Amino acid sequence: MSALNFPVLGNPTNDFAIPTLIIGNKNYSTWSLRAWLMLHGFGVNFKEMPIKLFHPSNQTTLQTFTPLGKVPVLLHGDKTVWDSMAIALYAEKYLITGNVWGNNPALAMSLISEMHTGFNALRSQMPMNIKARRKISPTADCLQDLERFEAIVQTCYQRVGQSKGYLLGEFSIVDVFYAPVIFRLKTYASYSGIALSESTMAYIATVLNHESVKLWQEQAVAETDFVIEDEAGDEITDLGND
Repeated sequence: MSALNFPVLGNPTNDFAIPTLIIGNKNYSTWSLRAWLMLHGFGVNFKEMPIKLFHPSNQTTLQTFTPLGKVPVLLHGDKTVWDSMAIALYAEKYLITGNVWGNNPALAMSLISEMHTGFNALRSQMPMNIKARRKISPTADCLQDLERFEAIVQTCYQRVGQSKGYLLGEFSIVDVFYAPVIFRLKTYASYSGIALSESTMAYIATVLNHESVKLWQEQAVAETDFVIEDEAGDEITDLGND
């Protein structure tokens, strides 16, 4: 469908007193997770407007509200905010009262920007699929992305003198943006022969134990939609004690 069919700057007749977030399938949609976790993880009262990824039923919603035809989109008052980075920054300025930047705002800004624009091989070869356990054969580029992720975890821990916990001391926008990597590693790493450092394993455990992350995971597992575009690798049927 041509992008010309979508509103150029969102819907100018919006009237959403309560912030409303348009999101895709929770099992698959990484950018939806980031926007949702930014709101839920920092205590924002909001509503969800879910759509199904790559499904004809989503076209009415997308054509009504979004300028790109993609999720996530935040509707607040008469404002339309699209793209997870923009939603995160809007939420920090207008909806969240606490600190979202952890103990190092400059580093936080750099790390979320790096995630927003990078890690392309990891995204392509390890699509988020929370319910699945899969074996893949990662390329050198994908392994390089994973090496960079592990270096970030190690460096952040060293800066704050810890061996576990959140990357910038307290739950921050950085953890929001890197949360989909955690789910990707849970789906693929151990089944694909990808060895992870103790620091990375500690960080995975920390993020998966966050109440908002646990809620998203529970709701993702309950979904029944199958999105072939985000199914990768060979299915692991013998999960043992997983």
